[in-house]
Amino acid sequence: MFSTFSHCLFPPCSNEQWCESFFLSLYFPGSASSPLSLTSGQPVLLDLSHCNGPQVGFAQVAVTVPSSTPKFFSIPETQQITISTAYTPVVQTVSLLTGSSSASGVNIMVAANSAANAALLSNPQVGIQVTASWMLSNVMYTTNITFPVTATESSAWSAAYQAVGYVASKNGVVSVSKSISTDGTSVTFQVGVNSTLLPSFTLSNAIFILLPSNYPTQLSACASVTTSSSPAPNNSSGSILTQLSYIQSALSLSLPSTTQLPFASTAASGIITLSVQGGLSSATFPVNANSSVVSEAVQSLTGVTPQSVTILSGQYGAYLGQRWVITFPFWMGNNVPPLTASASGVTPSSWTAGVTLTALSSSNMTGTFKLAYGNNSCSTVTIDVNVDTSYSISAKIASLASLANITAVPLSVVYNGSTSTGLQITVTFDPQTSPGFLQPLRIADATNLQGTQLSFSVNKLLNGSTNLFYMIPTEITQVPVMTPGTIRVKVNEVPSACAANSSTSCTFSFSSSLTPTITSVSPSSVISFNGSTAVPITITGTFLSATINTTVVTVGTTACNVTAVSSTQITCSLGNRVMSGVQTVNVNINPYGYASGAVNRTVQVLSITSVTPSTLSSVGWTLVNISSAGIVTSSCSSHIVTIGNQSCYVSACGDGFVSVFYPGNITSGASASAAAVSLSVLDPATSTVVDTNIWSMNVTIALPSSAPSITSLNSTPTNGAGGLVVAQLGLATLSAAVTAMLLVPTSGISVNGGANYSSLSKVFSGGYACVNATAVTNTSISCNSGPLPNGAYYLVVQYAYTSNSTTVPYTLMYVFQTISTVLTITSVSPSVGSIGGGTNLTITGSGFSTTLSQNVVLIQVPVSSTFLNGLVLCDVKSATNTSVTCVTRPCLSADATSADPNALLVQPTASAPAPVQLVICNPGLNDVNKLVCWSQARTPAATCTANSTTGCFFSYAAASTPTIQSVNPTAEQGGLPITIVGVYFTGVSQVSFFQGSKLVSNASVTFVNDTIVTAVVPALLAGAYSITLYRSNGEASVIEPKGNGSSFLSQPFLTGLVNNIGSMVGGNLLTLLSNASTNGDTIQCWEPLCKCGVLGWPPLLCSVKQCHINKLAVHPFSS
Repeated sequence: MFSTFSHCLFPPCSNEQWCESFFLSLYFPGSASSPLSLTSGQPVLLDLSHCNGPQVGFAQVAVTVPSSTPKFFSIPETQQITISTAYTPVVQTVSLLTGSSSASGVNIMVAANSAANAALLSNPQVGIQVTASWMLSNVMYTTNITFPVTATESSAWSAAYQAVGYVASKNGVVSVSKSISTDGTSVTFQVGVNSTLLPSFTLSNAIFILLPSNYPTQLSACASVTTSSSPAPNNSSGSILTQLSYIQSALSLSLPSTTQLPFASTAASGIITLSVQGGLSSATFPVNANSSVVSEAVQSLTGVTPQSVTILSGQYGAYLGQRWVITFPFWMGNNVPPLTASASGVTPSSWTAGVTLTALSSSNMTGTFKLAYGNNSCSTVTIDVNVDTSYSISAKIASLASLANITAVPLSVVYNGSTSTGLQITVTFDPQTSPGFLQPLRIADATNLQGTQLSFSVNKLLNGSTNLFYMIPTEITQVPVMTPGTIRVKVNEVPSACAANSSTSCTFSFSSSLTPTITSVSPSSVISFNGSTAVPITITGTFLSATINTTVVTVGTTACNVTAVSSTQITCSLGNRVMSGVQTVNVNINPYGYASGAVNRTVQVLSITSVTPSTLSSVGWTLVNISSAGIVTSSCSSHIVTIGNQSCYVSACGDGFVSVFYPGNITSGASASAAAVSLSVLDPATSTVVDTNIWSMNVTIALPSSAPSITSLNSTPTNGAGGLVVAQLGLATLSAAVTAMLLVPTSGISVNGGANYSSLSKVFSGGYACVNATAVTNTSISCNSGPLPNGAYYLVVQYAYTSNSTTVPYTLMYVFQTISTVLTITSVSPSVGSIGGGTNLTITGSGFSTTLSQNVVLIQVPVSSTFLNGLVLCDVKSATNTSVTCVTRPCLSADATSADPNALLVQPTASAPAPVQLVICNPGLNDVNKLVCWSQARTPAATCTANSTTGCFFSYAAASTPTIQSVNPTAEQGGLPITIVGVYFTGVSQVSFFQGSKLVSNASVTFVNDTIVTAVVPALLAGAYSITLYRSNGEASVIEPKGNGSSFLSQPFLTGLVNNIGSMVGGNLLTLLSNASTNGDTIQCWEPLCKCGVLGWPPLLCSVKQCHINKLAVHPFSS
């Protein structure tokens, strides 16, 4: 049996078969055909679909063939180590600013006390925390703002907005700007606020904090490796800081006041002069210059074309104005000349121009990291990212294999990337020495690796297997064409094109003269609905021979109803089903296509029409559905919702609605009779609010005793099999009204930290049904969770709440207590057993099911035609929460080969040490469905938490297997001795005689050593038997494949005849005597005729008359 694969590969791969299998499995896992069963020499036709790319490609076809032993063409294990680093260029911002009576700000300045310590300003673990205070409605509010010193303007603004804007429930209340000194030794963040919205705003109590690190560190159990407790002063951005005092001694943190700028009463006009600091030449551009004009000015001064120029306007820290954000090419590093700007040509003179350095170029990665095998090994090798090559890394990993006492040796190591952009080390192991079952490599310690915002991962790209992988030579042709640009098609998968001698043109080309153009769109900046159902849009340009029927106008993804068309102008009516936010206005004219010059417009269309439910609990999470025009269905995370000044968390959105979880009144838990509902939309590109609407009505925030709510969990399961969940409901909640209960993973969701859209959007799709919801009391309900994978879960309850004859659906999520399940294996004993099975395996751990048949135990063995999944079931005999015992089955397998195409030659097969797997399934499954259960992603599977890397391992070992080579004699009668020869017989205490799979009788051992067992044959029925040896612990024997087998014949013989002389015509009673004597029939007396065989050939036919235990009476017929 084999599977075929086909794929396109650009460029050709040079690493022989492994490259092909790696590329195929990684990028084209769905390219395989269904498995094909073939006889030896049978031809097969492969229908291959080949893809052509922008360069010459070639098709490749391969097959995988099951194999039980590793060979040169076996599929190799492939793992990839990835170390990513930030890739940031220098950014300088040209600004034209004015003061504002409604804006004020405070500076946060971080400075290094020496140039050597300036590298700490690039360390993402160095955090800043300041206390913000302001007066609002005669109440003083305080909150902490926290962000890393490496924060960008956008991320620092986000932190400030989360801390201040959310608490104050004010959009556009805060702004943050960032500047870096030209020598890179200080960073200043200016936090500006709208002083009208937040009067008396101040910052105080500025301190350094140590932010969490994602750096791998050496295992605490590896005592031989120690980590420096104090980093060197020149520690750069990647090293983990272990002492906060070091930061405080190397850096200073202050809150200097901002510089007040004069207030400009009118818009700016004129030109800005740009020059290089200390230079003589200059360049100018108007205050309304677009990106291209500013880019040309920078190029004329520096000789370098910027990578990009972005224009921003609005509040900038404590000021108002416009900015041109200039990003220089990365290859320049920090060798970018500092720019200066002058507003001498700008009127009125109260406008101020300047240039700030807002980002430095990221530094290259340097240093070393340590590599280990598996999750628990202390043996490591050190990789230097600047020195080591593919060859040296391969040698180090090979030496690591011997340290870890395994045979994994790299076949090849590919070292890609650079220290400026990130590194990838792809390790392909030799399939002949390591046929799969490898533990993943692990970055054991990266504390000596420096870089910018480093992240680490190790992934298995290809699971190794003993299965074989072969390339098949192919020849793939194309349909020839005569003219470039000719269209080619497929008809019923058959390639087709214009005939070479056809007079019809089959070519296509692009034409500028047939391209419609857009020159302007009105409204010019904001499309505001102000509660109306439609607004007019006017588009000018060149529209060729357009008509109403051939013209399509879209704003974002929404069609604008075309009402009039001319060759230079289009008018349309845009309905309020358009999405809010920045949308692209586009025109398509049939048959020409899209117009050039598409523009963006800010659409303000939000208009809340309903909020359900309208009564919410002040404690706990309640799902709220908000109906509104303008919902951004393409980006649910772009919505910001507050209810009663409390931020809500978006879980879903669609056409006309957004669903959020209201987390209760977090600050006080108090009720509110009228809480406002606010809906806003962010522009993802600038992280600024572009549209806001406040509902014309209010919702009621009630105490849990007066609103639907969950107040506590009284009973929760703890093991992988799940169990009973009992929830206490608020007094206003009738348990009988509950319609569904669900358990959802807690990942990304917390009572204090809230939740992002990515986490909440998976609440229902990733949840586990809690079935059989039953009312325990009027205010409590129970359900059965069923099997649950390891992890923590929140309870979600859905029900219909009726008040004043009105039924309202509610969805509640209880986040104050988790339902945790732990399914682990801490040890497996013994770690080796007989290939013949019968080993009593004891698995200890936690979270096992006390229902015996729910625990499914599997042992990894080589993949073969017998064990297609490479798994053997272990029959569970007992189970508690902390211990499962099972009896291993034999590992006897066959593989389809040319010598054994039907895989009938079953032989004992040893296996490499591999983790024992335990999963929780529904009870009462047969063997096939147990394997199906194991294969499903949502099946609870135990994780190994043993103290050693092999603590959960088991293997079928030849040295643990009694192996029969011969039996002497091969035929014997009961009561006489028999000798069995073989190996590893020590401990054998029983000889068993089988017919098929049925045990007939046992014999006690009279002598045993490691190679010989003797016993007395029990009284057996005549016939063929197979012999199996058993140790006292239940382990069974196997047959040596090259031996004489374990077959045995119980052979009775005649001991005499009674009345053996009779009439020539028959009829006398003849009695045959035998030595056979058992509690069963000794001779087949039930046959109506038998062959006596007493008077030569042919034998006499005898009629059975009587049947006794040890004799048969017959009537011979005449011959």
